[in-house]
Amino acid sequence: MDLRDELINFVREFPDRSIRWLLETPDNVKALLQIIANDLAKQIDYTKLRRIDRTFISDDFRKHEADIVFLAPFSGKMEETQKEIIIYILIEHQSKVDPEMAFRVLSYMVNIWQTQQREWFDDNAPLHQRKFRPILPVVFYTGSQHWESLLDMKNLVELPEELELYNLWC
Repeated sequence: MDLRDELINFVREFPDRSIRWLLETPDNVKALLQIIANDLAKQIDYTKLRRIDRTFISDDFRKHEADIVFLAPFSGKMEETQKEIIIYILIEHQSKVDPEMAFRVLSYMVNIWQTQQREWFDDNAPLHQRKFRPILPVVFYTGSQHWESLLDMKNLVELPEELELYNLWC
């Protein structure tokens, strides 16, 4: 690839890359979380924020999305010791709101947990240590349409009232 092709690719991918570059800085991650979840943002130790160099986006959505995954110490109000949480930031470059976004985010979260589960097996972790890390999902939507509702699987499942008690995700 010559310099001209590299420059064209750089310009074409700039919206995705620029937001990712901004969000790779702990101070910018902190500022984003303060905007959307200030109480939680105060409980994260950004000095020890570690980026996980892996994407969980399926090939079908790579042109419309990018993601950044961090591992960070979290001190909950009721916790005596720090726990680690995963901060999953999905950068959404579609021009329209996606009504199935909650399902996509859930599937990415399951992929993250499956990766953690494989690490347990690889490390022969004892059963009592196998606890999934909580995930704080953030969708960074760059489209022009207004997003009217929160991400919620209840909007995507026709769940009879009798089954609500038994459903994990709705």
